[in-house]
Amino acid sequence: MNWLNDHLLRIGEVEFVLVTDLGDLHRLQSGGSRFVLGKTRSMVEAICALGRRLGARRIVDLGIFKGGSTVLYD
Repeated sequence: MNWLNDHLLRIGEVEFVLVTDLGDLHRLQSGGSRFVLGKTRSMVEAICALGRRLGARRIVDLGIFKGGSTVLYD
């Protein structure tokens, strides 16, 4: 994981744009190798730490909006 700033994360060739403003969430689109995440940096770090700690192999995500979380979990 390579944090470019608190709102932009790169993992390999994939970029994640983190936004929490509702207007930005609706305006921005995921596509190609750039995905919108409706989360904060601390939320993403907590999710990743939990996945490592539990060794999660399967995750159920309810409420997929722009698809960013699904790509992050993968």
